[in-house]
Amino acid sequence: MSRIKGANVLVTGGANGIGKLMGESCLLEGAAHLVIWDINDANLKNTIVEFSKKGFKM
Repeated sequence: MSRIKGANVLVTGGANGIGKLMGESCLLEGAAHLVIWDINDANLKNTIVEFSKKGFKM
């Protein structure tokens, strides 16, 4: 059983690169909630749209 499944996860720097990949991976593993923090507001908004299009509830 995954330790991520059902967990609340915080990813800093999650709007691009490795942070974005880790956030998506956590969602795929069944994280209950994902909090993405990033100083780049434009990338953050794009990531939210992208994850929503993939079917993740944001």
